Amino acid sequence: ADCEAENLRDEGIGTFAYALGVAGGGYSVLSLLPKAERALRAEPRAYWLLALRGDLRRSPEVKDQEGSAADFEAAALLALRPGWIYGHLARVRQGLGDEPRARAAADEAVAREPACGWLRTWRGEIKRKFHDLVGAAADFDAAMALDPDYELTWACRGAVRLARGLIPAGRADFETALALCPGLDWARRELSRVL
Repeated sequence: ADCEAENLRDEGIGTFAYALGVAGGGYSVLSLLPKAERALRAEPRAYWLLALRGDLRRSPEVKDQEGSAADFEAAALLALRPGWIYGHLARVRQGLGDEPRARAAADEAVAREPACGWLRTWRGEIKRKFHDLVGAAADFDAAMALDPDYELTWACRGAVRLARGLIPAGRADFETALALCPGLDWARRELSRVL
């Protein structure tokens, strides 16, 4: 429950790694995946383990997007509060190019957790990736009202503003994103391009 609450606060699905004995901020995807699979054999209906494995499967090291989607879908059916799971499922579906199902999962996530800023940001980013700039901007503004310290919201809104020709506003958003998280390379590249 603590890990789930933290995940809703800060999109940190990796927090569940603590339950598998992984301490500290980082872990190796390739070493954690077998631990998650062993734990799932013992507890096959543990929704949080399915979600963790789903997250591990979609990583660049594993590249199993279909398996990831299946895990998130199964987890959503088992969880009492699956809004955050639908958010992750939406991102996987986006990566697979499945716009209708990505949008449906993102809408479900926001409907179930309307006060979660990062879920609104993620839904906005899905809209942006599928060229709905007006819808994306509305989600980023709503996310900003809920969580003004989430650097990804600023960066994503900056990208929408640039795409709409609002160069100074986009630049300001990227600068804010980098002030919040100097290691956000995507925002740094976009800001360099603007400059």
